[in-house]
Amino acid sequence: MLSDLPAQQTLAGEIELTGVGVHSGQPARLRFLPAEADTGLRFRRVDLPGAPAIPVTLDHILASQLDRRTTLGLDETICVGMVEHLLAVCVGLGLDNAIFELDGVEVPILDGSAEPMARACLDCGLVALDRPRRYIELQRPVVYDRFPVQMVALPSPTLRATYFLEYDNPLVETQAGHFEITPESFLRELAPARTFCFEDEVEPLRAAGLIRGGDLSCAIVICQDRILGGPLRFPDEVVRHKVVDLLGDLCLLGRPLRAHITAWRAGHARHIEFLNMLKEAIGP
Repeated sequence: MLSDLPAQQTLAGEIELTGVGVHSGQPARLRFLPAEADTGLRFRRVDLPGAPAIPVTLDHILASQLDRRTTLGLDETICVGMVEHLLAVCVGLGLDNAIFELDGVEVPILDGSAEPMARACLDCGLVALDRPRRYIELQRPVVYDRFPVQMVALPSPTLRATYFLEYDNPLVETQAGHFEITPESFLRELAPARTFCFEDEVEPLRAAGLIRGGDLSCAIVICQDRILGGPLRFPDEVVRHKVVDLLGDLCLLGRPLRAHITAWRAGHARHIEFLNMLKEAIGP
């Protein structure tokens, strides 16, 4: 169980993955490097002068770039987009300390899921460090209620996620999923779930300068009468991917969380608002 891990973890070695950014359309090389205890998680933009480091924290969220992705940065020019799948892997596998070197503006989308990065981490191996994990434990419920979105955090001995979604589409409509997050359940039940969009969103997203690198090799597209990019990996692949996105955003708290998080019709921008409430409730 993740909640039972006594010591912080890092990678046993280095990993390198290459691909294309789903929104930028630009090629990117991503390297995972081990880090010492209490380093936390950091991105390093090695394509920029001085290879500036961007800590994985709520303080480094770029609020202007939360449409369809989570973006971290020091400013609008020193930033990294689409970090959520990678950060979900860190939460799901219990990776506490690492440096992610990137030579582009966006983490590569790969197959649209967190699975390739999770498998790469497991193939490399995780090792325990000589420092205890410092868990966040809630003392009281925290509620975010902004109709039609609601998010609730309840005290729990383990990390659990429950997600409800509703879409005006006959192939998706209402889906719900509940998961207790362990490395095994993350790898088996969540990591393979791919990102998605609806057919009527494709042209507006392209017009907004997004999904320039998107195609059916890295996403599923939901039409009114069929799903492109199938077959689905799970009948409820859509809600499972929403849980992956949620876990990636939870990583921004900076420490492993013990709580039961329930979300209704949320997304990245609402996740961040909720996490700021959660951070205030937790205190220093």
